[in-house]
Amino acid sequence: MKPKEDLRLDPLTGQYEFYLGDNYHKLTLFVEKGQLKIRESRSSVLPLTPLDAESQNNLLFSGLQRGKPFRIEFSRKPDGTIPGFHFISGSLVIPVTRQAESYLKKKYTVSELQEDFQQFRKLVESKAVSRYEFTTKEEFDRLFDTAYNLIRSPMSIREFYSLLLPLKEKIGCGHTHLDYPGEYRKKVQVRKFPLVMTLIDGRCYLLEDLCENSEMGKFSEITGINGIPMKSLVKTVTGDISADGYNNQFKKAAFSSCFQYYYANRYGVPGKYNIGFRDVSSGREDVATLPAIACKSINYSNRKAGELDFRSIPEFSAAVMTIPSFSYYRERNKIFFKFIDQAFRKIKERKIDNVILDLRGNGGGDPWCGSYLLSYLEKEPVKYFAEPYPGYEKLSQPVPPASENRYTGKLVVLMDRSNFSTSGHFLSLLKFHKMGTLIGEETGSTYTCNGAVKGFTLKNTRIYVKLSTRAYAAAVKGFDEQRGILPDISITPAASDLFTGRDSIMDKAMEVVKTEKPIRKK
Repeated sequence: MKPKEDLRLDPLTGQYEFYLGDNYHKLTLFVEKGQLKIRESRSSVLPLTPLDAESQNNLLFSGLQRGKPFRIEFSRKPDGTIPGFHFISGSLVIPVTRQAESYLKKKYTVSELQEDFQQFRKLVESKAVSRYEFTTKEEFDRLFDTAYNLIRSPMSIREFYSLLLPLKEKIGCGHTHLDYPGEYRKKVQVRKFPLVMTLIDGRCYLLEDLCENSEMGKFSEITGINGIPMKSLVKTVTGDISADGYNNQFKKAAFSSCFQYYYANRYGVPGKYNIGFRDVSSGREDVATLPAIACKSINYSNRKAGELDFRSIPEFSAAVMTIPSFSYYRERNKIFFKFIDQAFRKIKERKIDNVILDLRGNGGGDPWCGSYLLSYLEKEPVKYFAEPYPGYEKLSQPVPPASENRYTGKLVVLMDRSNFSTSGHFLSLLKFHKMGTLIGEETGSTYTCNGAVKGFTLKNTRIYVKLSTRAYAAAVKGFDEQRGILPDISITPAASDLFTGRDSIMDKAMEVVKTEKPIRKK
């Protein structure tokens, strides 16, 4: 049985939240050893002291936060329930309420939508670093005013989300995102589109049928979904995808890897899909009705993360080094560094003259990983970043070459439309300093990209807004900020490659290894 003190304090405990600085903040009040405490985060717990310990209805408490005193004043309804409290520190007074069981509404009022719209506009105009780089202020003002005037009646969250999408895309930043609130993902978007597809030359082909439906042959061309022609879907969905400088390569890559996510955001999550398809073998056209796939939330991507890999090809004195990601942040970068060290040690020990560096699918990550790999490949010290960006000041200075096992043989680099962010920086440096032969597709990244992403929550709909607050440019010159990094040898995989399993980019790389003389000085 609980002590009397605990019973008196129990009505005050629970989950609370308050809105400040364009975000919701959660608090937990609980009783521990007879004392009321408040948890701001996993590591921050503050004890509360009653200001009138003798009162049986004490609603006043005090505490210390980072050495500063504060007070908490609970409110009580006539029925005895506690709806919230005021947090008071000096002149700062923050109203805190119990966390609602559900904050979703079927429709949001015009005034709620207008308030959120103006908040979104203010965030873009004050926080987004590239807001006027690809769209002029005059054009943005016109687009904002036009969209605002469309709020004439209540809207669902999906209708309002769709109103904001074109404005988000006009920022021209691939790190910018809008997302539904967590509760919407958990309670509404509980199913997803049952096919994994790829986009080739404007056509969609089936890669994986998650329903294991026998009606559709492997690599069938998908011609429509729920009555909407695929050509129209491609145009709409790619139009919703943010990219650096409107890079269409990135849009196509994101369409292929994240179609389920973007489709659900735009069209919702029906229980079944009528999917038009054409069998590529027989040419037969038909419609398959497939159920949606149940899931806890809509997956952001169907792409399976690849692993760092190194393999030798002794007959050609060659090696293939596969780096599907630079996302080895903080302590995990030791994993990346160790792999790179071991790979180049093997290259030297085995006297390998040709290295194929496969960066396809690499969506970026930590610049320290990119610069570490660069140190093994550079002919002489080169700068990584154009300016001393906070946290990466050293990378604006020439990167020292690796002290041991620096590579000086022939380098062939494989690239594709999925390359983004740090991959763009890295590939632009290889291109600018002529460190090898670049083969494949124009990248989805440019030589400059935005970062220092900060998240904000719109007050009423709770739509989550992620905006980049700083731009990072590689130390190169003469590159178009609206285009990806261009390969030296352009190879665009065709639909026939998909059907036959041919890797045309790797085939070309092997051809270069076999026939061309080394272009790097030893």
